[in-house]
Amino acid sequence: PKPSQMRELRDMDAYMKIGVEFEKIWVPRFCASAKKMEVVDLSSGISRIRRDDPNEPTDPHIWTSYENLTILTDEIARSLCRLDKDSCKMYQNSAISVKQNIKEQKQQSEELLAKADTKLSFLSIHPSWSYFAREFNITQISVEKDGKDPSAKELIGIINRAKKLKTKLLVVEPEASSIFVKTLKSQLELKILTLSPLGTDILHTLHTLTTNLAKTEE
Repeated sequence: PKPSQMRELRDMDAYMKIGVEFEKIWVPRFCASAKKMEVVDLSSGISRIRRDDPNEPTDPHIWTSYENLTILTDEIARSLCRLDKDSCKMYQNSAISVKQNIKEQKQQSEELLAKADTKLSFLSIHPSWSYFAREFNITQISVEKDGKDPSAKELIGIINRAKKLKTKLLVVEPEASSIFVKTLKSQLELKILTLSPLGTDILHTLHTLTTNLAKTEE
């Protein structure tokens, strides 16, 4: 965080955390700067996905799922009602509207993905979409594993698995290394989708991922 952001935190009533790694270091510092700030854990009601290495933290990308977005919306509304009781009805109404949008888009996604004749799969450089994949029973084949690049042997295994599953989509974050993209593209017939889980409109992001997955079956 910038010094200006740290200064702004002094006047904050609450920090709503979602369990990303940097919060372990920074949230105590935020609290030291803002003595009256309440820390709210929005992820408490979410079933988190464990990584292959038990010593690694759970997958932090909890917002990449319609189900989880609904839980987060409810948690935010409840927390705001507790902090600002006079405006509680407004927060509740806003949450109802947001959840309706989430519900409608999830239904659209289900309809699009249900048209597939086989179980869908996609490659990703970084395993950012595990919660989305779990929600729709889709196979995500991640190139990175627990934050580490694959060995040459592991990369061959990834390519062979993608061939076996007839994977046709590679999801790449804007900052991802182009080395693995070139290697995978040379070995597989892939459509490349550049997509970040950190975009400001997560519903649009999930819709983009859904439609591109559906198109691989056309």
